[in-house]
Amino acid sequence: MNRKPCGKLAFNSSFAGKAYMIKICAFLLVLCFALVKPNIARSDVFEAREEEAYILDLSDAETDAAVSRDISPDPIKEQDHPPSNVAGIDLPGYYPNTFTIHLATSIGRVDRYVTSDNVLVLDFYNAGNQLQDQYEVNHPAVERLRVGTFADGSATRLAFDLTSVVDFYITLTEDRRTLSVVFVKNNIQNVRFNSEGAADVVRITGDYPPVIIFRPAENAHIVSIDIPFASINLPAKWVPSLNFIKSIDTKQIDEHTVRITMETFADASMDISYEGDTALVKLSPATYRNISYAGKAVKLRKDSLYPVNINAITERDEYNSYRYVITLDGNYQGWLGWGRYYVNDDYIKNIEIGVNTYGERQLIVNEKQVLAFDISQDTEYIYIKAMAPREKYDRIVIIDPGHGGSDPGATGNGVTEKILNMDTANRVMALFEQSGSIKAYATRRTDVLIDLYERPRWANAIGDLFVSIHNNAMGSRNTAANGTETYYYPHSNDATLGFSGMTLATLLQNNLLTALGSTDRGVKSARFVVIRNTTIPSALVEIGFVTNPTEASLLATESYRQKAAQAIYDSVVEAFARYTPKR
Repeated sequence: MNRKPCGKLAFNSSFAGKAYMIKICAFLLVLCFALVKPNIARSDVFEAREEEAYILDLSDAETDAAVSRDISPDPIKEQDHPPSNVAGIDLPGYYPNTFTIHLATSIGRVDRYVTSDNVLVLDFYNAGNQLQDQYEVNHPAVERLRVGTFADGSATRLAFDLTSVVDFYITLTEDRRTLSVVFVKNNIQNVRFNSEGAADVVRITGDYPPVIIFRPAENAHIVSIDIPFASINLPAKWVPSLNFIKSIDTKQIDEHTVRITMETFADASMDISYEGDTALVKLSPATYRNISYAGKAVKLRKDSLYPVNINAITERDEYNSYRYVITLDGNYQGWLGWGRYYVNDDYIKNIEIGVNTYGERQLIVNEKQVLAFDISQDTEYIYIKAMAPREKYDRIVIIDPGHGGSDPGATGNGVTEKILNMDTANRVMALFEQSGSIKAYATRRTDVLIDLYERPRWANAIGDLFVSIHNNAMGSRNTAANGTETYYYPHSNDATLGFSGMTLATLLQNNLLTALGSTDRGVKSARFVVIRNTTIPSALVEIGFVTNPTEASLLATESYRQKAAQAIYDSVVEAFARYTPKR
């Protein structure tokens, strides 16, 4: 099983000018951020020392989540320097918003990026690590700082877990031995408003383009936004003469957060755009109707003119893109209208109301985490209730096709591991979907690259069992190696769960050998990240060797892959017959 680190998309920047240069570049950088936002994400981007991490591909996902912005005007140009060490760090103190990293000697290359879930990552290449693994940070923008090294020793990584969306810039001294990360507190200079037809526009100007975060609705006629890591010059409440907004209240709710609350005459649709350092929040009469949200439930108020048969409602769980699509059996525009209904609680970002290509009304729930839904009704409402998958399903397995996207895995004899893994996994998923007895999720259903650490984190949050599907390889001089082997990692909670990864691996190995007639290479323990970082019983299967001509020709056939898929399915069914998940 070849492990190849993928290339990382990063902003390569440094702050070398004076402070006023930041403001000049901020607007262009915001526009660039919107247009070329990096396709990367991780809730846990920390590089462990044992194995290289991968980056999650979000090409199919909604990407409008707010993340912190790099407003450094100049790139850090790579230079040729001998190896160095990350030798020390100064946490904010005398300089309250500055983190200073000290290098033992001049650094040659520094990359950085912000993940889609708001983690700032700095990679110091050709640099060893003399820092501790983790720093708890008492700072309004940073919860903690984590440190690790790449498996091959090529770089040291610092990951800032940010608590809010902030602007920052980075300075590197001329001798390239001191790098500072400066978090910039935005000063809101003024708030203006005007009417544009039926809509009203609130213009919020700061030293930098203000970050706007919509808050969960307090009621149907209240729109509330927060501007994190900011202060306001003149907090006030206005009762303006506008078409749609009844009042505007601006206040400093704590030392680091500005809140603007707008009361409207009716339900509001919202939009945001930017003009230089000004955010334009546009409120207009809602184009949607009869929809509300409370207590994790979307409520559709019934209308006698639009009777709906809830048994005719269809559902599609696009969980890999954090979307859940609910399709009604007709157009129903007169009942529900269209547009985007903002929720922004811990579970749901928003609900898009529109039609599909067949003219059927759809509700697309854009999730903050993988959710399951139940649909019910009473005399007044149709309820679409959100819940964690474990609240709905009593047995859940996570199927993980190894590699993907720019990481092909092992190759040989005309076959590529990532394709074999994906096809086998899709066959396993089809078996679970046909039977319906066990709920199955897959870490990916298409040829995309998923971060190595995201796979077990995601499985821990959702599932009860985890099976990672791979195929093996040896060097070009060893084409004789063949057979099936399965890996597990011993966890301290095996006894507590009452079922272990070793037991799961043994079931998988035995069933694969019976189904395929392959050589038994055994059940083995290993430190692969995907099985080491899980807290549920997990195993990794190596079905066969792509570098063995005979086995590669078998793996290339659909019938062989179907046999492997059936064996994996049977193993999971047998595992759940022995194992009742302890949640």
